[in-house]
Amino acid sequence: MRSRLQVGLAVGCAGVMAGCGGDDDFDPWSKLGEAELGVTVCADGPTIEGIDVAAYQPDTDWKKVADSGRRFAVIKATEGTGYVNSYFAQDWAGTKANGMVRGAYHYFRPDTDGVAQANHFLATVGALDGDELLMLDLETTDGQSGATVGKRAKDWMETVEAATGKKPIMYTGPNFWDAVIGAPAGFAEYPLWIAHYGVDCPLVPGDWGKWKFHQYTSTGQVPGINNPNCDRDVFNGTFEDLKAFAGGKPSSMTQVAGNDAVTLVTSPGEKKTWLFARTAGGELAVMSSAHGEKKWSEPALLGRGVACGLSAAFSEKPAPRGELVAAGEDGEALQAAWGADGWSEPVGFEGDGLAHPTTLSWPDGRIEAFAIDEAGQLQHRTSDAGTDVWSAWKALGDVKLATGVSVILRGDGRAQMFGTDGDGVGWHALSAETAGEWEEWKALDGEIASRPVPVRWPDGHLELFARD
Repeated sequence: MRSRLQVGLAVGCAGVMAGCGGDDDFDPWSKLGEAELGVTVCADGPTIEGIDVAAYQPDTDWKKVADSGRRFAVIKATEGTGYVNSYFAQDWAGTKANGMVRGAYHYFRPDTDGVAQANHFLATVGALDGDELLMLDLETTDGQSGATVGKRAKDWMETVEAATGKKPIMYTGPNFWDAVIGAPAGFAEYPLWIAHYGVDCPLVPGDWGKWKFHQYTSTGQVPGINNPNCDRDVFNGTFEDLKAFAGGKPSSMTQVAGNDAVTLVTSPGEKKTWLFARTAGGELAVMSSAHGEKKWSEPALLGRGVACGLSAAFSEKPAPRGELVAAGEDGEALQAAWGADGWSEPVGFEGDGLAHPTTLSWPDGRIEAFAIDEAGQLQHRTSDAGTDVWSAWKALGDVKLATGVSVILRGDGRAQMFGTDGDGVGWHALSAETAGEWEEWKALDGEIASRPVPVRWPDGHLELFARD
């Protein structure tokens, strides 16, 4: 009988002896012993059920799996630089067709170059819709030192992140991570999928301190799976949290970051944050900070002629793309774009007499811009994902606003905006189901004297702040 402190490392609905690796005789228990390292961490709220599968589960009936209450599935795609799961394509399509959040994983071979393995994985998975999970299965050393295992695994993670704009998930076990490979540094930024069987609160190794997914057993039947044993998992959060997480956004928050004088925008893929501000002389200045450096560059001037009013947004897909919208001193709307050479000087963005711009980056890659016209009416326009093709400015409702709007993504895939009219009435509107469309404005209770600023908390609820 296995101790409750032992940790199984097999991935894929393969049974204990099959695992998800390429070795037919791989025994996930043979090298584990007692998992004495790590910190016990429980889920911090509700969890949802899912599974992971490999080629040991031929012809899975994904409708039955979904009907059984499993909300996500991660499928083995590749191993090393040559192996491809012959069932990956049909499982990849089947999970999506049945409304599940799907993911793909790569079984890592530390005796092989990490970049080459990443490219093999990316070529097999192909183009992404943007709502997938990507995971590295790290559970063997192939005779390599802990330092080599960590270095090559980090190469894989960074290559996949750079190509997709999504942070891959690290799958491992606490004993393997801490005792076998020595807890290599530099992985805490990646979400953790922890393998620890027979417990509700797994041991978390290394520098993580928390987990996103927990593989809690390799046994137990699941409807639709053609194997008597199956790897079963939970996600730490709700289904809406999972969908937001799979879409590349942190499940905790996507927040407003800016006002009429200063705006901040971050690119996880570029690992940079930019701060824009209008100088006293009307110049547009930008500073940047590389993630982890805790310092800012000297300000660079992008051009003159901006008024007090600017907002920036960044989209990671299908390729990294940044947009800054500013109010010009002559009343013309301005736009600056990010590219290989950095941020461009502001150019005309159509529309006259527009002020208080706001931007929103949608999970599907669209960027939407908002501004108040001279009559106080909100105007908006949207770009296609990955292009600089914008729709024309269009009025949004008949409310006359005295402030710009604050816009925030909710945890359910929709967005919400807030503004205040000249009588001190706060207003809000929800995005419609159709892309680029919004529902009618609705009034908020009370009287305020500023633009409402929203915050979305990790449990999904919004909180508003405003001056009275």
